Amino acid sequence: MQAGWYSRIAIACMLLGAACPPARAAAAQTGRLEQAREFVVASALKTAAKGFIATGGLAKVKAKIETLDDRAFARDYAQTYAYLKDYPALVKQESLRPNMSRKEVLRIIGTWDNAKVFRMIDGLPNHTVAAHFQHYVGVTTDEVDSIDVRRAARDIFERLSK
Repeated sequence: MQAGWYSRIAIACMLLGAACPPARAAAAQTGRLEQAREFVVASALKTAAKGFIATGGLAKVKAKIETLDDRAFARDYAQTYAYLKDYPALVKQESLRPNMSRKEVLRIIGTWDNAKVFRMIDGLPNHTVAAHFQHYVGVTTDEVDSIDVRRAARDIFERLSK
């Protein structure tokens, strides 16, 4: 009799396990879903950034830096560095510091070509790129599905092309 009871419990556990995966498996699935979302967002942004650079964006960035007054440059560089510090490998590779002069920044950018910038873009971690994008559009991870991606991308392109 006891053998039948154990086998019924075992069968019930197997059926419940098949119908309701353990929380660990659900968490792993959620993790994969989040990684996929980060990959898609980061890939789209990296592709857009490469497109901007390929169409003369590096020259536009240099020209903008040259035309900014000292106060505007200091403000813009501080905002840019606040993002760049999340990419420590890039900061170290390019010897970037929190308070750099316009001349130093232009000297560093002057050594870049499109291929080098493409490698830098490819080296950015997807998780961090996606997190910055989510922060930029002002949403949490749970709300990402409701973003009008076309409008957000168009806004980003408009800001980059100014």
